Amino acid sequence: MRRSFNSRFGFAHRLCLLLALPLISFSLAFSAGRKPIQPEESKKSVRYDWIYNGITKKVKAYPIEGHDYFRIGGLAKLSRAQLRWQSITKQACLSRVDGLLCFNWERSTVYHDGTPTNKKYKLIYRNQQLYIPVGFAPSKTFESFTQTKLALNEKQRILSQDSPVTLKLPPVENLGDRYCVKVEMEERTPYQVIEQNKKRVWLRFIRGRFSRSEIFRGDKVLKEVRVNQKHRSADLILKLGHKAKTSHLQFDPTHRKLIIDVFTKERGASVVSLPENKSSPSDNGAVSGTKKSSTRRVYKPLKDRKFRTIVIDPGHGGKDSGAVGVRGTVEKNINLKVGLALAKELKKNKNLRVILTRDNDSFTSLSDRTEVANNAKADLFVSIHCNSSFSSKSKGFEVYILSEEASDEAAEAVARKENSVVQLEARKGEASSKLYDLLASMAVYNFINQSSECAAHICRGVKKKSRVKSTAVREANFHVLRGAQMPGVLVELEYLSNPVTELKLRSSRYRSQLVRGLAAGVLEYDRRSRQKFQAVTAQKQKKQEP
Repeated sequence: MRRSFNSRFGFAHRLCLLLALPLISFSLAFSAGRKPIQPEESKKSVRYDWIYNGITKKVKAYPIEGHDYFRIGGLAKLSRAQLRWQSITKQACLSRVDGLLCFNWERSTVYHDGTPTNKKYKLIYRNQQLYIPVGFAPSKTFESFTQTKLALNEKQRILSQDSPVTLKLPPVENLGDRYCVKVEMEERTPYQVIEQNKKRVWLRFIRGRFSRSEIFRGDKVLKEVRVNQKHRSADLILKLGHKAKTSHLQFDPTHRKLIIDVFTKERGASVVSLPENKSSPSDNGAVSGTKKSSTRRVYKPLKDRKFRTIVIDPGHGGKDSGAVGVRGTVEKNINLKVGLALAKELKKNKNLRVILTRDNDSFTSLSDRTEVANNAKADLFVSIHCNSSFSSKSKGFEVYILSEEASDEAAEAVARKENSVVQLEARKGEASSKLYDLLASMAVYNFINQSSECAAHICRGVKKKSRVKSTAVREANFHVLRGAQMPGVLVELEYLSNPVTELKLRSSRYRSQLVRGLAAGVLEYDRRSRQKFQAVTAQKQKKQEP
């Protein structure tokens, strides 16, 4: 019995040693510096020279089954697009302002704006990564999506990419009483007026491209014409001399020309707005199915004090585009989307009546916006905007309240930007009344404490419901708040001038977070206001009792 037991134990022991030998040898090999065999796609990547508009950079490729492949993230880098994974439909999508490119790895099919391409490509999905053949980069589909020209030399591993020239600057014309500059531009080149005064005219063309950066010297009327070609935009700066009196900008949609006139005699300066976008909306925040004009509805005040009225004012609209982001995101569209969503969220409260100053892409003057609130005798006025700055690093969520003096220089700059729409309001035969402005401002300053309280609640709600790290309450003199005869705040969601926060504002998920935060702040302010009103009413009733 003892011998058979030992023999069985020895056999089991030897069997365990035999099974453990491969694991021991693997660990010894790894500790000695010899790596185990890896799948082919995990080997060391190769680098391609990516020459973009003459500037050489590096982009990684991965050899798989004898061919080089880009990861989907590499294509996002080449196209400057936002990458979105859709695991349910088994596809990854690249989205730009003016296009959508999706790769379905299950069907090995590429979709451009929802239409499958004729040519098939071998898409490989391994280790939670999607690989696309390098040969897809110079295809017509990818060129159309990126709006660039691409050429590939796979043997030398060189990929060249050039942006087409979309802007042309002919010589300056001297027409006697004025100097004329005509900028020829393609249809998909949005622009923004950065500055227009007696010293200079500064224009920024989003995704625009001149042939090169240039400086033209002038005379005492037009000192200098400077073209600054940047990575994702182009700037045209006209420095005016002491003999220049005014400047005038207008857009010719027939010939696709932006005409800049510099006059030597006094003339009313004007500010130009972006041309209306008639193309189908995409991820730039455009709202589908909106009309260009609408009849303004007059709201009467509520008699029952149990119900309160809140007016939501989506800023800008129509010919007033507002700020334009680096990727072409238009502020007026983001404001409208957030305003509509906020109104829908607040309407869930049955004790609130929610009014929108505009529910489509139409132009509404600042006085008309506040007139809607005043006629309805609203309890709160909330104006929705997106911020913008000369710096691409500025970020944060800000709420502004009315004040005669700005809290700092940044707040004053924001007020100047938002108040510039006054120059677009063509009111013929109607003179601005200084007395009316004075009386309106005196009436509104009585609500500063309530406005400040509402702004604080909104900041707390947004910080709690979203990923916004920086919030602030600031003061500035806004025209749209001066006319409102009730507590009012102006919300600056995020900075469109920052490429990172611009992408966030284009995301419907991020916007819904902001909406929930805004609604939470407004509802908290409404709850506390009701409590104060009830306390004041009860106190008055006690005083009246004998």
